Amino acid sequence: ISRNTQVIVERASQEIYPDEIEDALISSLRKKGITGEFELAYSGRLRKLHVASDQSATVGIEYLNYSSHTGRFTASLAAPVNNPSAQRLRITGRVHKLTTIPVINKRLHRGRVIGGHDIEWLKVRVSTLRKDVVVNEEDLIGMAAKRTIRKSSPIKFSHIGRPILVTKGGLVTISLTTPSMRLTAQGKSLQAGSKGDTVQIKNLQSKQTIEAKVTGTNEVRVALTNHAALN
Repeated sequence: ISRNTQVIVERASQEIYPDEIEDALISSLRKKGITGEFELAYSGRLRKLHVASDQSATVGIEYLNYSSHTGRFTASLAAPVNNPSAQRLRITGRVHKLTTIPVINKRLHRGRVIGGHDIEWLKVRVSTLRKDVVVNEEDLIGMAAKRTIRKSSPIKFSHIGRPILVTKGGLVTISLTTPSMRLTAQGKSLQAGSKGDTVQIKNLQSKQTIEAKVTGTNEVRVALTNHAALN
């Protein structure tokens, strides 16, 4: 009527939410052969759709193109389904496959040994997972932190190592075991070592320097050929 006149036209509608649209996309992508867990990243933001109140609030995929090489997809959606007057929406994005990796459930300081109770699981994109990241729980349990490890962060193999059971300059018990006897002596470690490492030990009584294998906390074992070093 004039420039000062405003007309608002309203009608009742039903809403189709972004999670319903995503469910339809995921179902169609699985029919394309995608297995396992994955998430979708869209080129733009998904918005909700409105359909008339006298129509069915359904959404379907009319067209879907997916490249397994790049992970990219293009889809054409229609709402309501099988309706000549349906709204159509074009969506593009990328499929990111997911995997779970073990991480620490609390801040872990240098030297602390990792136990099963310290581990939780984190979902990450396979495409972002580096080759030097620990992916198996068995590779973490029983290992010690070489540096402070942050909570819920991917752990590199360079961040962990076998626990130091014998410290440089520390006192150790030297043992020699045969089927018929067991001899022990006190020594001073000249090197730090983990279980299974061979380190140099100075016998405090004989002052001899020998090589011994680390067997436990402040415990080392010498071979039968070194039995004289215990005297």
